[in-house]
Amino acid sequence: MRAALLGRVWRKKMNPHGLELRDVSVFSPSGQSSGEQLLLDHISLRIAPGEWVQLAGPNGSGKSTLVKLLTGQLDRNCTVTGDIGGAFASETYPYVLQHPETGIVGATPWEDLLLGLEQRGAPEEQARTMMERVLAQTRLSAIRHRPVAEMSGGEQQLTAIASCLAAEPPLLVLDEPTSMLDPTSRALVLAVVRELHRAGLTVIWVTHRLQEWESDDRVLALEQGRLIYDGGPEGFYCADEEKGVSLCDRFGWTPPYAVRTALALRRHGIRLSPLPLCAEQLARAVAR
Repeated sequence: MRAALLGRVWRKKMNPHGLELRDVSVFSPSGQSSGEQLLLDHISLRIAPGEWVQLAGPNGSGKSTLVKLLTGQLDRNCTVTGDIGGAFASETYPYVLQHPETGIVGATPWEDLLLGLEQRGAPEEQARTMMERVLAQTRLSAIRHRPVAEMSGGEQQLTAIASCLAAEPPLLVLDEPTSMLDPTSRALVLAVVRELHRAGLTVIWVTHRLQEWESDDRVLALEQGRLIYDGGPEGFYCADEEKGVSLCDRFGWTPPYAVRTALALRRHGIRLSPLPLCAEQLARAVAR
C-alpha cells in the first residue's frame, strides 16, 4: 500500500525512455569583450527511469551546470549545443538546494505546498489530494502546520523536497541536500529519498559525502566540464592500472573507512568482493 502511494505522484509523467544527452556542450559569456566560457564539454549519457545517479566532481567541475541543464534552469545567456532527448528537453522543474529555506515560500509545510499548487493552477480538490500524498511521502503529515522557523534543518529540507514532488517532476534532483545538516537530519533526508527511489522515483543526488553512496548507485564524475567516469562506486575507488591512482585520489577525497580497509586488504592479497562501502558490509565480508 505504501509503495503504491509513493509511486502515484510521478509515474504518470515519467518518460519511459528516460533522458538522453547526445554530445551536449554548454557555453556562457566569458565576461570579456569576446569569447565564451565552456561549462560542459561534449556530454553524452542516458539516465533510465528509476535510476539513482550520484553526481560527483570537485568544485567547478560542471555539476551545478548539469543540474540546471537537466531541470531547465540554465541562465538564458548560456548557449547549448547537441541534442537533449526525453521529457526534460522543453520543461522547467524545481530541484532541492543546499539551504532548505531557499526553496520554501510558505510559513508551514501545508502552506508552502498550497501556495505552489495554487501558482500552478491546480484545482482545489486535486491540490489537496496531492498535498496529502507528498506530506505522507516526506513524513511531514504530523507536522504539516508547524512553522518552518521551528523545524529542524532536516524537516525543512523535507519540506523543500515535498514542494518539488508536488510539481510532478520526471525525476528528483538534489544538489548537496545534506551538506548543511547535522548527522540526524542527514540520515532522515537520505532515508526518505531512498524510500522514494525504491518506490520508482529517478534520483540525481549531488554530494561530496561519500558515506551516502550505495553499491548499486551509478556514479557520474565530472572534471572541468567533461564526463570522465560513468560506473559503480567500486570503479571510482579503485586505482587505474595505468595511472596508479583512483578517481577518488585524483579529486583529493578520502574514501569511507570501510573502503580504505578493504583496499588495504587487497594490497595484501585479500580481496573482498563486492567492495564494502560501510562498516556493516565490511563486517559481513570479513566474516565470510
